[in-house]
Amino acid sequence: MKKFTFIVAFISLYLSLSAQDTLKLEEAINLGLEYNFDIKLAENQTRIAANNHSLGNAGFLPRADLNGSVGWTRENTNFEFATGEEQSRDGAKSRNINANAVANWVVFDGGRMFHTLEKLNQLKIAENLETARVIESIVADLTDAYYLVVLNQARREVLINNLRLSKQRIDISKAKYNIGKASKLEYLAAQVDYNEDTSALVNQVQALYEAKVNLNIIMGIDVSENYNVESAIEVNADLDEEKLKDDMYYNNTQLKISERQENIASLEIEEIRAENYPQLNLNLGYEINRVNAEAGFILSRRSMGFNYGASATWNIFNGLNLHRRKQNAEIQKQNAEIATSQLNQNLHAQFIKRYSEYASSLVLLQMEQENLAVAKENADIALDRYNIGNTNALELREAQQNLVDAESRLLNAAYTVKIAETELLRLSGQLVNFY
Repeated sequence: MKKFTFIVAFISLYLSLSAQDTLKLEEAINLGLEYNFDIKLAENQTRIAANNHSLGNAGFLPRADLNGSVGWTRENTNFEFATGEEQSRDGAKSRNINANAVANWVVFDGGRMFHTLEKLNQLKIAENLETARVIESIVADLTDAYYLVVLNQARREVLINNLRLSKQRIDISKAKYNIGKASKLEYLAAQVDYNEDTSALVNQVQALYEAKVNLNIIMGIDVSENYNVESAIEVNADLDEEKLKDDMYYNNTQLKISERQENIASLEIEEIRAENYPQLNLNLGYEINRVNAEAGFILSRRSMGFNYGASATWNIFNGLNLHRRKQNAEIQKQNAEIATSQLNQNLHAQFIKRYSEYASSLVLLQMEQENLAVAKENADIALDRYNIGNTNALELREAQQNLVDAESRLLNAAYTVKIAETELLRLSGQLVNFY
């Protein structure tokens, strides 16, 4: 008996000393937005997509290269000239130095570069939307995890209050036993129930600790960080079904991403079609060349100068590969359209299920609020009757358990409403703006 009382006192002392500050949901979301690892990774992917969206990557800008080379040769030579003279030399050395600057500019490629630039823009937008989707997902996970902590914290308080009631029952049964109005069996039964309630409280404290660890992981902070959270789950009972549904089809981030994928698939088809046209290049170069030799007609030569011109390339047959690629790109576009239709169907199904869960949980929440009031009154009456000897321990225990069950059902109903509410806001694209 003293052992369990010590455990409960220790737990209460630990919680009161180590969790002074109250973490609000908005603060938890801000921490998650700043430190969550998935958001950081998504933001880096967005930066990459932004870097890729450039004129140079699309092929609009010319390419310029600097080249240089130097080479030596050593050879045995034997020349016989038309005049009859001969020249022979063993181990004759020669050196060739060459340097050039070359610029090439594709000025026409059938419009491919324009389609590529727009595709890069669509990819950038898609990555921005993907980051927004990740943020929405993290905010939803944070909200669910936060209110799971609230739920477990509230359950802990329920069990603490229940333990106090069990302690009152022990005190009453002990007093009755001491004056001979109750048997020792009744007193021992009260101790057993008290120990059972203490065990439940210890398990609940552990559940609360684990819920906080999970929340800390999502926030990206030290997993051992401790705090209090808000004491109640506040639900929004006024969500408009039709407005949420309209917002979902207009604002849902996943749907927007899927629509961008359709655009990207269409642009890839246009890129391939552009290859049916000739490609026109402008060329400009400057070259320096120097040769030194110990034998031969020319012992030293040096040249430098510009070269420029234009070139055209037109592929008229490549084994039907262009046709094959175009067919595959069109199939990919069909797949993107099918994926969008499938996503629309899935979103509609998710919305129907979540709103039904939301509406039914609101009804249950109201019912459980009424049940809790009755259960509290019943427990108070049972305790008073037990104190004066008008009821037995079994009836008191039943009233006590009914109160715990009613409080637990109320908390579960509120939590279920909140989870459904969060998901509906996420589906409709309103979750981030809501907080």
